[in-house]
Amino acid sequence: MHVRFLHLPLLFLTLFFVTSAIAQEDVLVLTWDKAWELAQEKNESYATARDELVRADEQVGEAWSAALPTVTATGAFQHYFEIPKSVMVLPAEMNIDPTTGQSLGPLRLKIQQGMENIATTSVELNQTLWAGGKVGLGLKAAKEYRNLSELSVDVAREDLRVSLTEAFYATVLAEEALEVTLESFEQSKAYFEQVKSMNDQGMVSEYDLIRSEVMVANMRPQVTAAATNVDLSYKALKNLLGINLNKEVVVEGELEDSGELLLAYDDAVQLATSQRVEFRQLDHSINLYKIQEKVYNRSWLWPNFFAQLSWSTTAQSEDMNFPKYEFLGGYGALVGVSIPLFDGLSSYHKAQQAKVDVRNTMRQRSQLERGVQLQVYAAQREYEKAQEQLKAALDARNLAERGYDIAQVRYKEGVGTQLEVLDAHQALSGSKANVLNAKYNLRVARAEFDRATGRHFSVSDTE
Repeated sequence: MHVRFLHLPLLFLTLFFVTSAIAQEDVLVLTWDKAWELAQEKNESYATARDELVRADEQVGEAWSAALPTVTATGAFQHYFEIPKSVMVLPAEMNIDPTTGQSLGPLRLKIQQGMENIATTSVELNQTLWAGGKVGLGLKAAKEYRNLSELSVDVAREDLRVSLTEAFYATVLAEEALEVTLESFEQSKAYFEQVKSMNDQGMVSEYDLIRSEVMVANMRPQVTAAATNVDLSYKALKNLLGINLNKEVVVEGELEDSGELLLAYDDAVQLATSQRVEFRQLDHSINLYKIQEKVYNRSWLWPNFFAQLSWSTTAQSEDMNFPKYEFLGGYGALVGVSIPLFDGLSSYHKAQQAKVDVRNTMRQRSQLERGVQLQVYAAQREYEKAQEQLKAALDARNLAERGYDIAQVRYKEGVGTQLEVLDAHQALSGSKANVLNAKYNLRVARAEFDRATGRHFSVSDTE
């Protein structure tokens, strides 16, 4: 019996470690690389952009189908409840009385058209030989649309990168802000204990004790708010990544920016002009509208040549004995041409609209060039401002830490006031929060600058 009880602690320890291991396996650890991988895999908006590329591939296949023949097989069975009849009039000279040899006048005969049951079968193949070049133009248009869709995927991916930067590092910011708040809360409690001890010794008044206790009480809602912000940040990140909101997730990352120097303005604009795929999107749009104009211009007065092969067979019978039906038929070929002479000027007006689309898109390209220059300039200035804010916040935090230490020493030695300590504590808490916010702003500014310059776009991937 004693031996069995000796094994119980070992059993409990084993169960504890196994349970802990299982729990750790259920926790998803997100580094930036892992989060970026999941974002590209599960983000719904990005998946929609990728599906548009699939649609474009299918449209290319659809364009090819216009050059392929169409084959149609038809079968039909018809039953007459009353067989149609037609009237045939024989001339008088054909209606002779055999006994007298005299004409009886014109003779009207009712002739039955077919039989009660008619079965028909046919197969027809139609092939476009030449349609004014519209088939080839349609294929070119489909390929241009596919290029547009591929570039749209790249744009969606880079927009997703910026959104993930904001959400991922907002979560890191929330966690670090909670740590700072908890640290400040612990400082306020330690200060309260110090004041309580001094009050017990008669060194400070009860008013100072109450003020220090109020400071602790005021910190509690801040801790709750910081913890809530962490929870909301995690949920926003999981929503962006397409993860179940109840999934246990831990983020591993640092707010510190890499510190790499940005490009000079002229170099940044040159990089953006060469890398931003939005320029190539507009170029493909212009080509697409020009193709549409050609298609509309060739939709009238341009001949369309076609060929047709057909086979058909028919059987008629007065009964429903299908195995005894005698099918008679034949097959043949046809080559023809059709020329659309007039369509109410519909094609002409559509071609003029396509010309307008070309001009408008060229204007959009000029606007994009200026817009990119402005975007690069603004992103560069935001990054520089974020750098200055971080430097100022770090200096302010160092001064606040020193001021708080001095205020505590002065108060402890009886030469300072409690108001100095409370002000110093508040200034220290605020300065630490400002440092975290400045680091986050610098991270986001870096992502915005990279997006503005098209740093992550790959020309080889989009052409």
